Amino acid sequence: MAHHEGQEAKEHQTETALDPIEAAIMAGIRKGEQQLKRRRRLLRKRWSSVAIMSMLLVVCLLAIRVSPAVAAVARDIPGLALFVDLINRESSDRGIGLALDNDFVQPVGVADEHDGLKLSIEGIIADDSRLVMLYAIKPANEGETVVRIDQPRLSDVSGKHLPAAIGYSENQEIEGRDSGIQRGTIDIQLAEGTAMPEAVVLKLSLLEEKQEDSQNANAAGQRAGEESLIGTEGTPLEGKLGSQQTTGTHFTVKVPIDRELSRGRQHEYNIGQTVVIEGQELTFTKAVVSPLSLKLYVSYDEANAKQIFDAGDMRILDDEGTEWHMISGGNGSLNKDGRIYHFESPYFKEPKSLTVAGSWFRALDRNKLNITVDTDKGQLLRAPDGKLELSKVMREAEYTKLDFALGGLDPADQMMYSLLEGTFTDGAGKEHSMANLQQVMSGYTVNGSEEREKQHLLYYLNRERYPQPLTFTIFGYPMYIREPYSIRIK
Repeated sequence: MAHHEGQEAKEHQTETALDPIEAAIMAGIRKGEQQLKRRRRLLRKRWSSVAIMSMLLVVCLLAIRVSPAVAAVARDIPGLALFVDLINRESSDRGIGLALDNDFVQPVGVADEHDGLKLSIEGIIADDSRLVMLYAIKPANEGETVVRIDQPRLSDVSGKHLPAAIGYSENQEIEGRDSGIQRGTIDIQLAEGTAMPEAVVLKLSLLEEKQEDSQNANAAGQRAGEESLIGTEGTPLEGKLGSQQTTGTHFTVKVPIDRELSRGRQHEYNIGQTVVIEGQELTFTKAVVSPLSLKLYVSYDEANAKQIFDAGDMRILDDEGTEWHMISGGNGSLNKDGRIYHFESPYFKEPKSLTVAGSWFRALDRNKLNITVDTDKGQLLRAPDGKLELSKVMREAEYTKLDFALGGLDPADQMMYSLLEGTFTDGAGKEHSMANLQQVMSGYTVNGSEEREKQHLLYYLNRERYPQPLTFTIFGYPMYIREPYSIRIK
């Protein structure tokens, strides 16, 4: 077992003012941290982050199984009845299900419409830091088009940007009922230190696509080397795989939030326990339980020889043996001292005890955190080990695309990696940002008959003449430290 040392939890200052970049980093859930689907199909559960470094949270489809009692209540609320059928199809976040069981839902009924295309927010579920919107889309040409959400952004009513990670489900029709209306969820996690306001303004674009184009694009994606693909910033992959994507229509909705419903519904537990895993110290400082999430704060010792990226199999256990899993791609948002991990909320279940347990983390020696590439020669000059290869360098009219192949993942490691930070340094020591491209693929996976599955991570540079070689900083990598640990929260 890991070595444990009791110590006082570090005091967390929730009232510290954050500038947009810092808040975005602290809220950023990493670009590409999507759970890798081993079945070869298009990834339909996409995360879009408003963090300016293009970090993405990775969220699964928010679909909650609702009890018959609360289903009856929801069916009595205008605009929400059909969502009961939608969310009963799957079960992925029991905390949301418990919130609904306890009438923790607010009818809203606000909408915006342009040229026959209509976006409605029928209801919300909200606590102090998380906001789930239940949306409906009515296409202008019902039955002929599929509508995609693109580039959601959030602000308060004064227009001030709210740093947050925004995920959304693939909207679906409910067969035989209200034909043509497409429904889904938008899941918003505010940056640490950002207060939930009494109203928010959601801005997004809707992209209409012909049914046959969408179907052809899906087939094209699966034919392309049996690949699973992910897009950037919520961009529909189908638009990148051969369909004729139309210009998006912009929508704006003001969504009121009843803050009284969640006031006082937050419990904080000091932990102050340190574990040592292969010589690396991690301190579990505290846990905060609210109606929609359990946030676990973990700090990493600055003297560690390895950079710890995130947890592999961390979960929460209650007194009945129930496991509460990570949400939002799970592996945490960054803060100044370490990482904040987000779990399903046991708030309404009121367990007698909670314990965090796991056995491995992703970590890499600090002296191996950089890779070096000569893009002129198409050569990878420096890498942590043989798991990483530079597959190809492609020069387009406006940018240069780097295709990295990453293999050798542990079978238990199901993460789609975000390999690099958003900046790089050229051979003269000057720092540059990656190309700001929104409508491109950021990665795919390939299964070959003679090799294990490999992830391909795509990065785009502005088309310039850079002094060579270029140096990039690693953001996440499949190297591991292992030791079982178990820490009591309450």
